[in-house]
Amino acid sequence: MGIGYGIGRSAGIWRRVSRAAGRALAAGAACLVAIASPAAAQDGSETAALVTDVELERKGQGLRLRLTLADDVAPDYRVFALTDPWRIVADFPGTAWEAAPPDPDDLPDGAAGLRFGLFRPGLSRLVLELDRPMRVERVWADEGRFTLRLSPTTEEVFAASAGWPEDARWLPGVDIVPEVRGVGRITVALDPGHGGVDPGAVVDGVVEKRIVLQFAEELAAQLVATGRYRVFLTRDSDIFVPLSERVRRARAAGANIILSLHADVVTEGNAQGTSVYTLPEKSAEAAADRLAVEQNRVDVLYGADLAGEEDALAHVLIELAQRGTLIESRRLADSIVAELAPTLGVLRTRPHRTVGFRVLKAPDTPSVLVELGYLSSEIDRFKLTNAPWRERAAGALVRAFDAWAATARPGFTAPREVKDGQGG
Repeated sequence: MGIGYGIGRSAGIWRRVSRAAGRALAAGAACLVAIASPAAAQDGSETAALVTDVELERKGQGLRLRLTLADDVAPDYRVFALTDPWRIVADFPGTAWEAAPPDPDDLPDGAAGLRFGLFRPGLSRLVLELDRPMRVERVWADEGRFTLRLSPTTEEVFAASAGWPEDARWLPGVDIVPEVRGVGRITVALDPGHGGVDPGAVVDGVVEKRIVLQFAEELAAQLVATGRYRVFLTRDSDIFVPLSERVRRARAAGANIILSLHADVVTEGNAQGTSVYTLPEKSAEAAADRLAVEQNRVDVLYGADLAGEEDALAHVLIELAQRGTLIESRRLADSIVAELAPTLGVLRTRPHRTVGFRVLKAPDTPSVLVELGYLSSEIDRFKLTNAPWRERAAGALVRAFDAWAATARPGFTAPREVKDGQGG
């Protein structure tokens, strides 16, 4: 039987309570219940409990969330509430996910989003976004099942009981960093978007985080096979990595190029084809800026502390312009469009666009974001799940890198030092 813990917000410390008392605490406030076993696999070394199904349904004015596990075990858990936006977070040590993320259109009234996956090694996280404040009415775990019930409350009550547990945020250096592959002169950092608790876009069972990781692995294989490139993946598994950490890892690996890979959706219109983004000289294109805000906010949503980074990023932009990185980024983007357009198809209108994504803000490394396609397009979904299309797309990107490298300024293609224990 697990040991129950409650988090006293006023005291700010852990205190041991019984499991029954933990349930009572949950019934009285929207925050902070934890049940944790001393034997839980925090480092991921033990066999994980497997979640096979996640159900979220409307119950009266509230919601009920239910997780089903493959084995008849009662999962360890911690539940807490957060504001801006309203959300309920559940952490599960030693748990893995077989269940697929739900399509956003299938969420019941009251829920604004539901995401789950690996947050760091040995710890999975579920984030339930709400469109109105709700308190945790009851939370419990039986053999093979975890259940959470929510009921309406006021903004004041929700805010008073919300807050981060001391060890709940993402911290640098807590997960396994991939190694550099290959022996070439130019190092390409491939950045598969999203991952872990952040699935990205989900349409008809096609999940962005999986598609872009698969493509990154296939592109990496083609790049290494040329003998001209070394390759580093900012993540090589289904795990959460904050945006600023992706840039740090790429630079530590000595990257000459950062290529971020995504496959988004559009809610209006019928966008189709590949598009390429680089950082603008100034804030531009209101629609693109809104997209950047949405991409950049997910770090805060899932638990990365970005406090104080905006001023640093302003200095990064100045440094980037001074070093000419932005020019090289645009030249690389133009090469990608030139190679992709004849064979694979790109957006009909302005396939090369500018946007303020955080992952494009490395000060000394040309950085490009490629939207491989739009999961909201049936044609693009077919392409992205089609191995021959992905092979051709990866080949086009290899040729684009070759074309850029042939004319880039020497300082941008020279081998760079690998730092922080990165190896190959």
